[in-house]
Amino acid sequence: MGYRSVVSFCLKVKEPEKFVALARLKEDRVIQEILEHMYYDDEGLLHFHADYWKWYDESESAMSELMCMAEDYDGDFCCRFARVGENTEDIEETTYGDDGWDLEYPYVVRTVESGVTNESKKVID
Repeated sequence: MGYRSVVSFCLKVKEPEKFVALARLKEDRVIQEILEHMYYDDEGLLHFHADYWKWYDESESAMSELMCMAEDYDGDFCCRFARVGENTEDIEETTYGDDGWDLEYPYVVRTVESGVTNESKKVID
């Protein structure tokens, strides 16, 4: 089974198609899995999102290597990263590059789901 996390990041590099082609040359299995789950938005930003991702040392290492590749490829790159693990305290938000916080997504939102709706009956009226 293993430890699972929700993992998401947005990466801005010049010519993202070329960056992805370069990253595909890496023989790192985790980087290849990340690339399989990436997509482009209308602005040409690269996005990755996985709801049930195994987050181990290999994942952290692959993410770090991907960010080093992005920096080598484009000195003006930026990335915003968010991860929420199974444990309540295991929340990580960080940026890479000078303008990472300027990216709109991803970000962590904490909520409580109760199942109560407007149609639920009050105990006391």
